[in-house]
Amino acid sequence: MITIDQGLLHSIEGFEGGPGPVLLPHNLQPQPVSFDETQFSAELQQAHTDSADGLIDQEQFNQFLEFLWAVTNSEVDVSHDQALVNGMKTLKDDVQLYESSLQGEYTDGEVNSVVDTLIGQHHCADIFGFLLSMNHESIDFSHVEQVQTTMNSVSALLDASAGSTDGHLAKEVSGLFRDTLRD
Repeated sequence: MITIDQGLLHSIEGFEGGPGPVLLPHNLQPQPVSFDETQFSAELQQAHTDSADGLIDQEQFNQFLEFLWAVTNSEVDVSHDQALVNGMKTLKDDVQLYESSLQGEYTDGEVNSVVDTLIGQHHCADIFGFLLSMNHESIDFSHVEQVQTTMNSVSALLDASAGSTDGHLAKEVSGLFRDTLRD
């Protein structure tokens, strides 16, 4: 169930409603998750800068990279969606640039911690959109249990932070409006 501030709704152009169910204008309906893989490199650089600036520590950055490396090397089938194919290749290439930071291990808790911090700073939005897209497409990582477990918990964090409705990221909703949504 979604609770929406009625006063805010009446100030939105195109809103029509009264008592009863709230019908949102088409442009405010939750949209499928989207991402721009051309931003992955810049987002990883920003996360690296965040580790240098102390927002996250170097170990958290390394574990985040490890998780992304595991995702991109999991050999999951994303062939049904060219955007996911492109995203997978681009992210793999971009993470590989940090190969010296890759040490082969990550923990679910550390990855969740760094993701939560980066979400709070509005960093890595396209990388997170890519991960959430794979989750919403029900990409099966079960052959790599640790990746599946971490993907599930990261997706739950992303859904919760993004004002998700019925499993779809409400990217088209303005920040002010999105903050009024409650699951």
